[in-house]
Formats: sequence, C-alpha cells, structure tokens
Amino acid sequence: SNLYVLNGNNIYKSTNFGVSWSIVNGSSGGVNVLLGEVDSNGNIFIADGSGDVFKSTNRGVTWTFMGDFNGVGASNPKGMAINSTNSIFIVDGSKAVFKSDNSGVNWTRQTSDYGGTSSTADMTSDSNGNLYILLDKKIYQSTNYGVNWSIINNSFTPYSQNGLKMTKDNRSYLYVTDGNGRIFRSTNSGVNWNEIGDFNL
Repeated sequence: SNLYVLNGNNIYKSTNFGVSWSIVNGSSGGVNVLLGEVDSNGNIFIADGSGDVFKSTNRGVTWTFMGDFNGVGASNPKGMAINSTNSIFIVDGSKAVFKSDNSGVNWTRQTSDYGGTSSTADMTSDSNGNLYILLDKKIYQSTNYGVNWSIINNSFTPYSQNGLKMTKDNRSYLYVTDGNGRIFRSTNSGVNWNEIGDFNL
C-alpha cells in the first residue's frame, strides 16, 4: 500500500496515502529513471534512459542491476507493465516491445513496431495477461504477450487533451489520466471509457 514517485534518480515513498513523502534512496543506481512497476511479490522494477533495469526487494532502499532491456538500442523506455505471472514488458521510443521472464535479466523483442508512434505515453497489463498501450487518445491491445497489436479504441476521451498515464486496479478495470487531470475508466478491457473524476478537484 506504499506509494512511490520517481524523480530523476531519486525514489520518494509515502506510507500514508500521499500525505507526506521521504526519499527512500538518494540514488537508485539508474541514470534518469523514467519508469517503475511493482510485481506480485512486492519487488519494484525501474528502467532508466539508457535501457538499464534495476530491481529492489526491500521497498526501494537498495537496488540491483538486472539487465538492459533493449541492448544497444538508444530509444528511451516509454511504458512498463508486469503481468500476473510477473513477466515484465517494456515499450520504447522506437515502438518496439520487449519481454523478460526472469526479473529483467534477459529480454526478448516481441515486436519491432506495435503500430503507434514514438510519442507512446504508457503501458499496462490486466489479470488475463492482455497488454495495453496508451498513445495520445488511442488504446492499443495485445492478447499474445506483445507480439501483435490492434487499436481497440480510437479516442478514450471527448476532450482535446491526450492521455498521460495508464494503470489498472485489482478488478482489471483500466484507468487513464489526461493532461487536465481528468480520470477515465474502462470496465470492458479498454473498449469503452467513461469519465469518473478529476484528481485536481
């Protein structure tokens, strides 16, 4: 139930639902940390701008280098997802999707082009193992571990602002926040979306 914020290579943690924050570790070991996710065992994984992936087994206090998700690739990671079997997926700025089945040590390229653009916003996974990518207003879905992708919704929103972040809850409902702070939810695997609130209010 802890909350974490990544800022540069500092990791901030809150144990009281975001009321107060402290730096867990002054340096994660990564350079320009961009993404973070937690697996079902409570391990935290982060990816930095160079493609390096680190793991923490003690709530962000110490970090271990695991591997480089895109090898010599120069594109920044854009979204990370961990499915129910703890496989890790990362989409990068070149539109390639990568998968690791051993905590980020070894990586396999699932596709070199999921079909979007380099401005990918985020990625998540539901409890059935389906993957989702948020790009501007579009929602992409893969039902075969990131190999093939299709657009399942061309616009989650009636507004002009694009989506910024995407996540899920324990019911596999999907959530997107846009540039104005509006929150949208899908209860049917990303096909239909409803505005449910604004976190700025």
